[in-house]
Amino acid sequence: MQGFVKLRRTVRDHLQDGRITLEEYGVFTVLLINADYRSGVWHGCALTLAGQIRKSGRWCQRVLACLRKKGYIFAAPSNGRGRYSIRVNKYFNKASVVTPSEAEGVCGVAFRPNKASVVTPYKEVLQEVKLKKKAAQPQRAPHPHRSEEDQRQIVHARDRRLEKESEARKVANTGRNWMSEQLDEFFKRKAL
Repeated sequence: MQGFVKLRRTVRDHLQDGRITLEEYGVFTVLLINADYRSGVWHGCALTLAGQIRKSGRWCQRVLACLRKKGYIFAAPSNGRGRYSIRVNKYFNKASVVTPSEAEGVCGVAFRPNKASVVTPYKEVLQEVKLKKKAAQPQRAPHPHRSEEDQRQIVHARDRRLEKESEARKVANTGRNWMSEQLDEFFKRKAL
């Protein structure tokens, strides 16, 4: 096949925004190249696509499902195996006089992209992360400024507590050392 392919430049923006992954972009481009130039329809399935791009059939099924869900293609896979019509959405401009007809192989179902929201999935994830971080941080009550004398008392109390803890550790260690010395002497006497 020779000729040109209608590739909308806005797909590049979708790739940069995170609306479409690089894998999906590649498969979308392969679908455009394989599609009939008059109708924007390709007759194939995940296994046919897998044979062309040298990927697994399951991988192709997953990527085609993502493209369908995001509204880049319209396809109604059959329950069994085999080829079916996969139409590239927005293949024709609105001002275009030529439109696909059922005689050219397009099924009679209306082709509408599935648009859940205007916000991209990437932006939705970022918004959720921001909200979780915001909710995780407890609101702090404003502390009144302490006087210098109050601050000194707090520091002295902390120092006294640390000194008592260090003395307790010394006593505990001394007791252990004394006990270990006593046991060592006892066992030395027993050995003689």
